[in-house]
Amino acid sequence: MTNKNEYQREYYQKNIEKMRAQGRARYQAQKEQRRQYAHDYYAKHPEKRKKAQKKYNNSEKGQRVVRDAHLRRKYGLPFGEFDRMLAEQGGVCAICGGPPVARKCAQPARLHVDHDHVTGKVRSLLCMMCNQMLGSCRDTAAILKAGIEYLERHK
Repeated sequence: MTNKNEYQREYYQKNIEKMRAQGRARYQAQKEQRRQYAHDYYAKHPEKRKKAQKKYNNSEKGQRVVRDAHLRRKYGLPFGEFDRMLAEQGGVCAICGGPPVARKCAQPARLHVDHDHVTGKVRSLLCMMCNQMLGSCRDTAAILKAGIEYLERHK
């Protein structure tokens, strides 16, 4: 048995491009049949579909896909733009320079997308506290300046 497995492994390595091309051709030939089978199967077994979807959504790849779709839908950020901005900022808040803070124990710490509520333009990534601070001030510089003056008066 071992010799057969070794032979198959060697054959595959020697003919890797040919084997891949055959696999792609087989996939294309059976594509619709496979889709229909999966559709029918999950229609008969919806609990298995839910279980598979939950497993995917909890995976690292699934969470990344869901996050990217959310960012694209809500802020118009293209795929990977959040990660580029995060790297550009060094993984810290654009205002306080602090690391991301988790909202709840079960949630991972992450930075939030800050955007202008009037124009919808994305400005930067902020920690939860700085994002809430801007939201509490209704994104108004005058309120923030008044708050700074207040703090300086009452040192």
